[in-house]
Amino acid sequence: MIEDFPLYKKVEIDINDVHPNAIHGMTYNSYCPISKSKQTFELQIYPDRVKQLYGNLPAVGSRKFIEVKIENHEDIPYDTQHYKGICKCCNQYKHDLVFNIFCEEPQPKNNNFPQSSYFIRKIGQYPPFEIKHELEISKFLSKDDLEYYKKGLMNLSSNYGIGAFAYFRRITENEIKNICLKLSELDIDGADGIKAALDKYYDNHQMSNLIEEVYKFLPSSLKQLGDNPLQLLYDQLSGGIHTYSEEECYDKAIAIDILLKFVVNKLNEEESQKKGVIEAIKKLKGKS
Repeated sequence: MIEDFPLYKKVEIDINDVHPNAIHGMTYNSYCPISKSKQTFELQIYPDRVKQLYGNLPAVGSRKFIEVKIENHEDIPYDTQHYKGICKCCNQYKHDLVFNIFCEEPQPKNNNFPQSSYFIRKIGQYPPFEIKHELEISKFLSKDDLEYYKKGLMNLSSNYGIGAFAYFRRITENEIKNICLKLSELDIDGADGIKAALDKYYDNHQMSNLIEEVYKFLPSSLKQLGDNPLQLLYDQLSGGIHTYSEEECYDKAIAIDILLKFVVNKLNEEESQKKGVIEAIKKLKGKS
């Protein structure tokens, strides 16, 4: 979501996206405290800013740029745009968002259509970003791992990919064991096989063998990816962080977070569905 996207993380954009017409009117989903639910928000550029820079919001082809001087006195197209994200349900609650659009390479003067790459980054917002984690994750993770997880999210919010990746790697091995333990406690086909695999692991501490054995007994909901999700998580422990760039670490941390939440949510669904079926059977049998 736009308001969750980290500050100062740059994203390459098309030349046509430089103009506010490309952003004005864009929508995104976010929680509205007035409506007390997730709603659609619409980005609207502040009118005074439009008039100052672009007149009456001209067509995309009539683009202008603010020029800032750098040390070598060459001009770089540069723009900062201030938007409000309005909740379309209550039309009252809003986010204030400031985007910086820039080109990293100096441009010749009077070049209205530069060929260099353009980037956009969020440089401010209000209300400020809050570290939020899903309830299912907070219940699933151990106390120590939950603290590491929160720190990982804080690093992501500040675009510190190496720090986030380090924290997510820290919790990964522990949580693979916790996932296997949770699976062994579920009333599912293969629970006994998972328990046997865990017993072997406690004797030899061979995580790769545990992952291979447990995969045979995973419920279909966790096999739908076509890959072993536990193996994908475990693979992130190999190799040194120093071999990856800041951007690569950021992407890997995001991927671990998404996959970990997927697995935890599927485990909760399996448990919830099983309980629901058991309750239904009791009612059909006339038992309270």
